[in-house]
Amino acid sequence: MHEIDEENFLVVIGVGDYNNSLEVFFNVRNIFYIMNKEGQFTDSLVTNKILDYEIILSNIIRIDQEGFLCAANALHTETLDEQLCLFWLDNNLNITNFSFYGSDEVDEIVTDYTINHDGDIVFTGINSYGGPDGETFFWKFDPAGNELEFIVDSSFLTINPTIIQLPGNNNYHVFEHNWVAIYNMDFENDTILNLENCDNFLAFPQRHKIVDDFHYLKIGLLMGSPSMNPWDMGVIMLDEDYQINFLHSYGTLDTNDFANSIDFITTDIIYLGGVKNSETLPYDDGWIALYKTNLTGEVLFSRFYGGYGYYYGVHTIATEDGGCLLAANYLDFYNWVPGEPQNFDVIILKLNENGLLTDISSPVPFEQTDILVYPNPGKNFIKIESSIENLCVQLFDINGKLVLEKWFNSSKQINTTNLLSGNYFYKITQNNEVIKGGKWIKK
Repeated sequence: MHEIDEENFLVVIGVGDYNNSLEVFFNVRNIFYIMNKEGQFTDSLVTNKILDYEIILSNIIRIDQEGFLCAANALHTETLDEQLCLFWLDNNLNITNFSFYGSDEVDEIVTDYTINHDGDIVFTGINSYGGPDGETFFWKFDPAGNELEFIVDSSFLTINPTIIQLPGNNNYHVFEHNWVAIYNMDFENDTILNLENCDNFLAFPQRHKIVDDFHYLKIGLLMGSPSMNPWDMGVIMLDEDYQINFLHSYGTLDTNDFANSIDFITTDIIYLGGVKNSETLPYDDGWIALYKTNLTGEVLFSRFYGGYGYYYGVHTIATEDGGCLLAANYLDFYNWVPGEPQNFDVIILKLNENGLLTDISSPVPFEQTDILVYPNPGKNFIKIESSIENLCVQLFDINGKLVLEKWFNSSKQINTTNLLSGNYFYKITQNNEVIKGGKWIKK
């Protein structure tokens, strides 16, 4: 997702099934949408092939008044050679120009890009699908998409490199897992560093956001145990020497909370998006999780969207109106037959500065809340999570008899082993005012 202007957004979706890196080229279509601020699609383009190449979009490089510069991985349908494709779309989503780059004798598998201090586009990737045997490359283009240079470095072997450039010294940081290789402006490898004193932080996925000339944010998993389960969302700020300035965590250690994206326009408002109750299929509901925070780690609000199936937040974009866009996948596992393909739908949410929904792209079962009550149905416990403090939960049986009452701040796990199986009703209050109610089922 990308913000075109105050009225319109560019949304790109991949549609299709695949089991490996080759099938994705032949089975997945790229669909480009122009979406207005009301969440309505006003134009679209479906493409998966240019000339003799199957293409999979990797990045939208630039948006300006003339249109969009796009980068894609391209696979020749006969030789199966993988190259880089740059193509241009006008504002009506017409392909106006395209070029292919690379050698017929080796694969060029682009995994990430950055815009450097000169405004040039620098791609990184590997030249082999062979995992650690693949050599890292750097591929520089000018802003118009003209190739400038191609450099291969065999000293830093990686599988899926990502890259940023720090404005303060113009060094490139190239990442793999918890490692970084630092390169100068001429792509000479200066040093390789590992995250220190942070054994419980796993840098996955490799997502980064520049804060200032010498600092950037990285998201990842903050593990609660050596088994990696459960985990929290983790955000760290790193300096030019790959030293951690701070670490903030979001979520609760009794559930899997997974960060997928982070974005901001100014660091007074940072949006962290992901999933609450991750990887529990097919047993429990999941929610799109959104935290509004800042550099101090203060939670300005937490919001959860979903709850009637498996919702998985994928991408978060801060918007000029103070709100954000959220993209997510949704699986209705209640109607999914184990062994059959899992067909995910895409949901696009537009949220205002308070995290309140202004529009949604898909008519799916949906709940928007800042208080979670789960699992539902449950058995030996009921969990309540919120960023709100000074709360009271009351549980009533079907005859209206109060069977449980607990006071708590923000989050609580309540033992329900002594309750009989059946239907219950709950009320959550703050200062004697009901702020959430519903039905809870004890299995």
